Amino acid sequence: MRKIPYWLWSPEILLQGFLAIAVGFHPQKNYERFFELDEEFHRTIIIGCGKTHTWNMLKQMNVHYNRVRILRLADDEDWSLILEQHQGIILAIREKNLDRAEKMMSGHLTGLELL
Repeated sequence: MRKIPYWLWSPEILLQGFLAIAVGFHPQKNYERFFELDEEFHRTIIIGCGKTHTWNMLKQMNVHYNRVRILRLADDEDWSLILEQHQGIILAIREKNLDRAEKMMSGHLTGLELL
């Protein structure tokens, strides 16, 4: 039976997700801060899964992709899908539902709506 590691549903990961969600709902829509929190949310999950090397490789390879992400956030202030996906990921982790967490994360990273 697969289990979500205990540190993945720790207050740290949940806090990172909630911070990103809070910034996303803020009326001023600070896309730079939202991007930073989104990155930290992803980093916490990936490193929390013991994939530090993977995170380091992604950081090196995603320079251009991150520019696109930032431009998209700046151009389109409707972050509701991203926020709903974060909420779904956090809920699945909190409920220790690995299958749902994997499905939600996969959809989030590929841009699919799974809610």
